[in-house]
Order: sequence, then structure tokens, then C-alpha cells
Amino acid sequence: MRVAIAQLQPEVPNFWDILPLPRYGTPVVATALRDAGFDVTCLIEGISRDLMKQIEEADVVGFTVLTAAADRTYDLADRLRAKGKTVIFGGTHANYFLDDSLDHCDFVVLGDAEGPAIELVGALSMGAPFGSIGGIAWREEGRTRVNPIVPPQWRFDGVTDLELVKDYPAFLRRHPFAPVAFQATRGCPRRCRFCVTDKMFGEYHTRDVDTVVADLKDKLRYTRNIYFVDNNFAGNLAYTRRLLEAMLAAKVSMNAQVYVCQDFSRHTELLRLMRQVGFTRILIGVESSRDEAMRRLGKQQSFDRVREAVATFKKHGFRVYASFIMGTPGETAADAAAQLDVAERLGIDYAYFFLFSVYPEQCDDFAERERVFLDDYRYATGHFVMFLGDRVRPSVLQRILVDTHLRFYSRRKMIRKVLTLAWRDAVEISRHRYLFKRLARTARAYASDLERLERGLYAGDELQRSALAAAPLKRLQPYDEAVHYRTRIPRPSAQRHARRAHPYSRQTRRCQGRQRQYL
Repeated sequence: MRVAIAQLQPEVPNFWDILPLPRYGTPVVATALRDAGFDVTCLIEGISRDLMKQIEEADVVGFTVLTAAADRTYDLADRLRAKGKTVIFGGTHANYFLDDSLDHCDFVVLGDAEGPAIELVGALSMGAPFGSIGGIAWREEGRTRVNPIVPPQWRFDGVTDLELVKDYPAFLRRHPFAPVAFQATRGCPRRCRFCVTDKMFGEYHTRDVDTVVADLKDKLRYTRNIYFVDNNFAGNLAYTRRLLEAMLAAKVSMNAQVYVCQDFSRHTELLRLMRQVGFTRILIGVESSRDEAMRRLGKQQSFDRVREAVATFKKHGFRVYASFIMGTPGETAADAAAQLDVAERLGIDYAYFFLFSVYPEQCDDFAERERVFLDDYRYATGHFVMFLGDRVRPSVLQRILVDTHLRFYSRRKMIRKVLTLAWRDAVEISRHRYLFKRLARTARAYASDLERLERGLYAGDELQRSALAAAPLKRLQPYDEAVHYRTRIPRPSAQRHARRAHPYSRQTRRCQGRQRQYL
């Protein structure tokens, strides 16, 4: 039995367009299945050539489903099932939108996927019953059957084989600064109300220290740029210390980015160890400068403490990356626009501004269901408004987000880095600006759609609940890349690339769309 583990990329421009990196779980599941004795191919759209051909040659196809790529994954999965293939979904989207996902696949793997995937594919290959496998869901006689997760479900703890990802090693050679996703822990001991980590991973759990070091040294064969995707790298301080000391003893040398909470700044000895092994960038969730908003978001921090933490991180030589949330219930347009000034005053090196969003099943008094208009998965990237603000119009909030990014990654800042010979920062700012200029074209067209949606629902900037109750939300216009990219003129090099790229790649579709428009 041949197995393909694949990941499709979002259609709408998003942060990950900087480089089409594999999400961490995709090659991990592929490696786990390979080590269990199955014939496995791992495929990443935008990296792997002949993606469709490889998928169609497989008997079982597993997808890591990103919400922003869900519609595309659904379409492909429907075609594969019509040809008799068995389709398995995993990832955050499939866990949250379970019934919706089961309309387009045969099975959904819940939570940590490695263990259940091995058991499920093994049962399918032998024609054995699968009803007792923990952590899977399927349809039976029109009813959804869900087998609960059996902890500890994370059974794979080996070295992830990047050679399994078709064409990925060659991609890394062509892009020497591309980071490799890596993970030492899963989950987070915190319970922020807006975060999906708790639903996906449950309790915070860690990998064996020696295995992590061995896996990391294997990845350093490809690049020194390592992107730790742990939701909270320092969720267990004793484990963090053991891991850092083991890295130091193994003479690990890297250029790594990691997520931590602001209170980790108190542990200066651990910060020194991190610098010695090559952690150079720290990403924290600032979210808001208003303590009231942070309390409503479930963040266990104050803005004064965040300010101190940023100063401590920078004192120890880290570049600080920070995320901010705009559009929290109760926030005004002025509050959202002030996030830019907050980031500048804190001295944040790289800031990412996201919009408040909530999955339908998370709705409560904090985020009422009738105010959520998530009706097009393609926009679920964190950069498109999906929620009616009570004190700010969605179209206004959408434009603030775009303008804030472009102002933070300004030409003036880029020129200043060049004049001070900070070449790498200048390149990074340039790349971020290019990304957000691309995003801006779609986001501004989306804001025009939002103006039609919000018509009659607002008096000034105040949401009228009575008007919302009387008139259900209108559906947004579907994403149309040919329209949103109409100001872009195709280059001959892009046209040549379109003819030789595989037919399902984003680059091919974009170039072909532009060609149809201008020919």
C-alpha cells in the first residue's frame, strides 16, 4: 500500500507566503509511517514537483489541513475519493471543523497524529477493523463516530527525515536562509481564550532530551536557521534547563527563533544559556497595551510587565518579535491604530498584527455567534476580519491592519538599516514589506466587500444589535484572484515558470490568471 502525506498552501496571500515551509507535523507523520514499514511519500505544495501525479499514485492520502487552504483541500479530496482513494485529514482545521471535514474525507485523526495514523493505516492495509483505534473520527451509517484521544498519544519520538519530503533538500540548498521547522514540546500550560492550542494538543508534553538533540543536529546538516514552533518553549522550566544544557554539551550552534511567554524574562540564567547555543530571536504575544483587553483574552500578564520583559530580552542580545491582536471586543478604531505606536515604543524589531478571530464553537458572551461571519475559509489567515466589532466597523479595522503593517515595515526604516550597515535587517524588512504589499491588494478589495456587509448594521462606529437581529449577515463575495491582482503586470520570467510548474501550484495559477487577463 502506497501512502502520500501532503500539505496544500492557502490561496489568499498570507504570512507564510514568504517561503512555502512545510508545517512541522507533515514530515513527522510521514517519518512515523515510514518507520512503521509503510511506503510513504511526503509532498508540500510549492516545494514538491509533480505533486498531483504523486498523490494520484497513492492508495491512501493524508492531508495536513490548514483552514485557509481547506476549500482547496476539500476539492482535491473529493476528486481522490471519487477515484477510490482513502483520504485522511489531520491538523487544527480538521480538529475544529470535524463534521465539515468528514463531509470530504474518510477519517480524521485527532490531536497528535503520529500514533493513530500508524494504527489506522495498518488496519486499512490489512483490512482489519479500526473501531477501537483511539484518536480518530469517521462516518458510519450517516452518523459521526469519534474515538476519544488516549493519552499519551504522542508515540513517535524519533528523528524526522526531511529527505522524505520530495524536493525539500534541494529547496533548502536554493534558499540558504530558509528556516527548518522544529519542535521540542507540544501544547501550552496557559489557557488563553483566543488560542487553539488547548483543543489541538491538550496537556503540555515534552520530547526526550537526547532525541531532541539528535534530531536538531540532523536538521543542522541542512541549515543553521531553525524555527522552533513550540507553542511555549519554556512551559516546563526544569525541562528547558536540561534541554539547553544538553544542547550546550553537544556543541549545538544555530540561528534559532522560539516562542516564550513574557515571564520567561525573569530567568536570566536560562536566557544566557539560550544565547550560547544560538537562540537569537524571541517571539512573544504582546496582544494589547490595554490590561483590560488582555484580561478578556485570558492573557496572564500586564503591559508594564511586558515592557520590562522586552527590555530584558533586548539587553541579553535577542531580537524581539511580537504579535498583536486588533479588534478585541470593546476596542475602538483608535485603540487598534495605537498598536503601531505601542510596537515602536517597545522597540519591537519585527511586529505581526493579527485580527481578533474566534471559531464558531468558541463563541460565548465574549464573542457572540451571530457576530461571526466565517463563511469563506480562504480568508482565515489571521489578516482578514471575520467578526463584527461592537465599536469599530469591520472595513475600518481591515484597512487599519494593512496600513499598520506597511507603516511598521516602512521604506524609511529599511533605508536606515542600510545606512547603519545592518544588511540582514534591511533584507528582512524588505521581504516583510513586499509580503504585506501583496496582502494589501487583496485586503483592500476585501474591505470593500465588508462595506457592503456592514451596511445598515452600524450607527457611526457602534454596532446596532437590533439591526443585526432583524437582518442576517450577507455572504461575502468569493475570493477572485484575477480581480484582486489586476494591478499586477505579468513578467516574462513568471510566464515561463508557469508553463513548467506543476498544475496545482499557487505560482502556476497566479501566472495563468494574469496571462488570461492580459492576453
